[in-house]
Amino acid sequence: MKKNLLFRALRLQFAILIVVLLLPWAGKAQWQTMSDQLDDPSVPAFVKAICAPRANVKLIAELYDQYYTAEIAPKKAAHKANPVTAGKKFKNEYEHLYKTWRSQTSNYITPDGFVDFSMQAEENRKELIERVHPEGIASDRDAEKWAPFGPAVVFDEKSGKPISWQANVFDIARSRLHPHVMYAATECGGLFRSTDTGATWKHIGDDQNFRWVQAVAVGEAANNGIVFIGVPGKIMSSGDAGATWKEHFIQASGVPGDVIPANYQTYQIIHSIHDGNYLYAATSTGLFISDDFGDTWKDNLALSLFGGGRVTSIAEHPTNPNYLYCLLYLPSSKSTVFCRSENQGASWAIFNDGWFDIPTADEGKLNIWGGRIVVTPAAPNRVYVMLNEAGSSASANLKLDGFVGIYSSDNAGVNWTRKTNYLGRPYNLTDRPNLVSWGHNGYEPLPNQYKYHQATSLNNAIYASQIDADHLYVGGLSMWESTDGGSTWQVRGGYNGNVPHVHPDIRRFIGRASSSTTEELFWCSDGGINYSSTGVLDGHEARNLGIYANELWGFDMDNRQLLFGGGSYHNGNNVCNGQYGFNGAGWKHAGGGESATGFAQYGAEPRMWFVDQPNLGTVLPNDANGAITSYPSILDLPSWKPNPSLDYRQNRASRILFDKNNPRILFWGHDGKFCRSEDDGKTGKVLFDFGLTKRIEWFEQSPLNGDYMYLKTEDTLTGNFGFHRSTDRGRSWTTAIQSLPSNFIFTVAGDQFLYRSDENATDLTKILVSGDGGSNWNALIDPQLNGLKIMSLLSIPSSKFWLVVATDKGGVFRFSDTGLENISNGLFSVVEPERLLYLYSEQALIMGTNGLGVWVRPWEDGNDAFLNAQFASDYDKNWCVGSPVHFYNRSSDSNNSNYSWTFSGGTPSSSTQENPVVTYDTPGTWPVYLDIVDQSSGFSGFTGLAGFITIVPRGNYPIGETFEDGVLSGEWLLTDANNNGNNWKVSSNAGGFGNSQHSLFFDNYNVDEAGSKDEIRPFGVHLINSTSATLTFDVAYTMFSGDPNARDSLEVLVSKDCGKTFTRVFLNGGEGLSTAPPAGVQFTPMANQWQQKTVNLAAFLGQYDVLLAFRNIGHYGNSLFLDNINVTGMLVGTDEEIIEQSLLVSPNPNAGQFRVRFDVPKTLDGTLSLTDPLGREVYRNEIHGVGGKFEEQIKVENLSSGLYLLRVQGESVEIVHKILIQK
Repeated sequence: MKKNLLFRALRLQFAILIVVLLLPWAGKAQWQTMSDQLDDPSVPAFVKAICAPRANVKLIAELYDQYYTAEIAPKKAAHKANPVTAGKKFKNEYEHLYKTWRSQTSNYITPDGFVDFSMQAEENRKELIERVHPEGIASDRDAEKWAPFGPAVVFDEKSGKPISWQANVFDIARSRLHPHVMYAATECGGLFRSTDTGATWKHIGDDQNFRWVQAVAVGEAANNGIVFIGVPGKIMSSGDAGATWKEHFIQASGVPGDVIPANYQTYQIIHSIHDGNYLYAATSTGLFISDDFGDTWKDNLALSLFGGGRVTSIAEHPTNPNYLYCLLYLPSSKSTVFCRSENQGASWAIFNDGWFDIPTADEGKLNIWGGRIVVTPAAPNRVYVMLNEAGSSASANLKLDGFVGIYSSDNAGVNWTRKTNYLGRPYNLTDRPNLVSWGHNGYEPLPNQYKYHQATSLNNAIYASQIDADHLYVGGLSMWESTDGGSTWQVRGGYNGNVPHVHPDIRRFIGRASSSTTEELFWCSDGGINYSSTGVLDGHEARNLGIYANELWGFDMDNRQLLFGGGSYHNGNNVCNGQYGFNGAGWKHAGGGESATGFAQYGAEPRMWFVDQPNLGTVLPNDANGAITSYPSILDLPSWKPNPSLDYRQNRASRILFDKNNPRILFWGHDGKFCRSEDDGKTGKVLFDFGLTKRIEWFEQSPLNGDYMYLKTEDTLTGNFGFHRSTDRGRSWTTAIQSLPSNFIFTVAGDQFLYRSDENATDLTKILVSGDGGSNWNALIDPQLNGLKIMSLLSIPSSKFWLVVATDKGGVFRFSDTGLENISNGLFSVVEPERLLYLYSEQALIMGTNGLGVWVRPWEDGNDAFLNAQFASDYDKNWCVGSPVHFYNRSSDSNNSNYSWTFSGGTPSSSTQENPVVTYDTPGTWPVYLDIVDQSSGFSGFTGLAGFITIVPRGNYPIGETFEDGVLSGEWLLTDANNNGNNWKVSSNAGGFGNSQHSLFFDNYNVDEAGSKDEIRPFGVHLINSTSATLTFDVAYTMFSGDPNARDSLEVLVSKDCGKTFTRVFLNGGEGLSTAPPAGVQFTPMANQWQQKTVNLAAFLGQYDVLLAFRNIGHYGNSLFLDNINVTGMLVGTDEEIIEQSLLVSPNPNAGQFRVRFDVPKTLDGTLSLTDPLGREVYRNEIHGVGGKFEEQIKVENLSSGLYLLRVQGESVEIVHKILIQK
């Protein structure tokens, strides 16, 4: 059996790089900052519910949905509609808070829906983990186990330079004695260690139950030191590079066993530079001190004398071993004070001369949350403080928006000067910048949309140069630099500034003097770690290689090639095609914010679609240095955004799905509307509307017959869920389950074979199976799944294994006819699956996760795989003669297969390529067949479709359209630019020059198209045997007299490459297009209010397929009419050639009713007949024509489906044309 290339690369990768193992967090997180403002009536109800002693997930979700609908959604809509902000990131602090809370509590939800951090709950979790991982957490990464697969490094989307858009790093520490040793504390990935000054990283603490590491420090020692970390509720240490760990509980008093409750956050840990026995920890409960090198810790009761609460920052005097500084929050006044101890924390004094005082009018309204202290050996008595506000009442008079100021003292904190000589609004980017938030007032031009309170508690970095005391850096949402001690500031990068690749949300700076004139600077952010040795303005580099702490909120993959990616928390969209270095684990950044997006499109070029991008379609380059390109889509239009309906919560987004038989066909859900595009997203329409109160949240297509589709909806009023089935590719739907009280996930195994798991299911109903399309369900029970939460389901085309289940606690299981097999080996207990998929070409499982990036595992049982033969093509119904058609193998075979294609009517007529390209030079309907032999498994498969390809013939001229049938014929293609239902229609109110009853009509009077281009493409025409050609059409239009700016236009275009490109041949509008005086009512033309327009088509002579397009460019003016569209000219060739080239049957295929049309060059007396597949004549009529055009409407009843032959016979003419009857 052929060695799997993916796993050969993986083994090499992890021999060279690092296996990144990410472990969990078990405590409260960023939402703790909201506890200061719960008495504020403006705080949403869901925030107060989060801070309740027992938080109920379902109740909070319902409250959040109400808040989102009422508050966030309208602001997002205004943000996208505003041209100034349309391309910029939108943030709302409460939306951000809820997303973070759901992500970080997901592993701590009890069966009854409550969040539980208790010791008993922890013991229950450990018991489940031991059951899922009976052999422990494996440290080896061989090809029989799960292994992480990136992102190992993220490259810039254009330049290919490594950038910090990879992992959220909360804190960094560097050893003073061993400066090549560093540590990185991440939000969702645990702790990482570097022994080469950050060039590469390795995860440590693999077997520990921590995921969110809040603070890290190095306890200096000769043997590379002891690392101390703060995780929610405790401080931990390791003296052997993470091999073993010790937990430290904080003594609240001198009484043994009297410890601080495990519900605090650690903001900062430092090891004394003066006395190696002392360590200090600033926490949400207070200041903790150890005087025995971290062995025991005690609460510093001296600070409680001031009535203090949290301590947000600590620092030592650079030269005086007795001086210790801290920032203390006083809950009674909601203020933060500066404290100094002269005896290593035994006693304290408050120094407030020049310090910020809350104005009397704002007492109890402002909340001065805390800040950050920094000192420098360049001026030992100099102390800087960045003071921040968070959670203040909206009624406060002083609008600080998170930033109080930069304070400086030159006498060790006794007296203070506010260096930023302004206080609160108005802010600007020059002389009054907000250094922690956007820098200006809110997020212009929507003031105060997002004040970002979280920035003040998390993104509050400040650094003072070790060699120049006046040189400062501040990090918040952007990075700022001052060279005059904080009086003036220049923005460098982030949301503002021109230094590239500075990730917003900066957490911490650390620095080290490398000489008397140079120093090294590291900083960490929500994107990773950066380094500079020359100053940020002169350049910096990303140092994240091996930090796999990527939290995917969206994830998708093509099942036949290494193409996957998605939107992630903090770091936008990242993509991988297996060719970006580091043995395939390198990824590229693709823009975006924090969206649950990312949809893989198979086809001729690798594409990922991202809904939060200005252009949804993203084309991936073949190497890391290549630039990502994009293309526009109908989904980009404001009337369709946000599209599809997204939600970062698992299985709550409607997705974009590419049809299993054609990658140019897209399905998506917009609120309750199920939508479809048939031309790669250029146009779209609503196929089905489930109603105003319904929201489409997930759907799938059968892997066997694409006509079968299944879809989940949520009722936004009741919160209940429905399950629906379609047997006609989404055009109509029946409800299989009317109402379920809880969310559920499902997977489609066959046309009517389904698996489902309900969110609130008991162990007896954990997995349900249906064999009749969802009408009836039976339980699939196995005790190994008891107590576990089902996170993802995946059906597998195998004769032995048929369902894979991913659970919490790092569990993955597969069902077979002999029972349930645990295949969790190699995963960690904190893995939270986002989506489980199968890569057919590599015969491997792929899993995107929340917090652990992407993981991969070989299927191991390739010889047992069932080969499901399937193919697709990018053919569409308007394909032209001679245009290339791409065919794609979509089977379940491995990449070690032989292929045999058959293409009747095509060139080539057969192929052994996996994905061939074929052209069709003859109009008609043609079959396609595929035969596969998988050399790895020995299995074979065969599939084919008899009428898969229909190449539509084009008419020769004279050819025209009068619209007197009252309907548009089947070959006319409409484009509704705004998908608002307003488009070209046939009108019975007027005809050209009063000579007929019908015409083509566009309603600009009642609908404002706002400049959108609604297009109609009529017949195509052959000009191959032409010596001249002219297009004529009749037009009637008038302007709306009530608004001189309401000017509509008509544009005519011609394509000679089957619609790939168009050339404009006519454009006129307003007065120039008008055929009547302006009117204040809707225009209907009289006989004398028409004009005929003429366009010379000489530039297109000699072309086989020439397509016409008429575009209405609407601006809320008045009605536009077209009639008598004709192409005339001179033809060359025999009578038979001219008739054969111009013969058009429409529609084809049909059900027995169709129209026949062809050109008669001279005189034709003959017959028109139709014979069935058995050769029996089922229709016959005589033809008598003298020049011009022959046209006949035919209707034959009771025809059976099959291939019929249409014959045109005359004295010197006999032409046979194939017609496909489908019923």
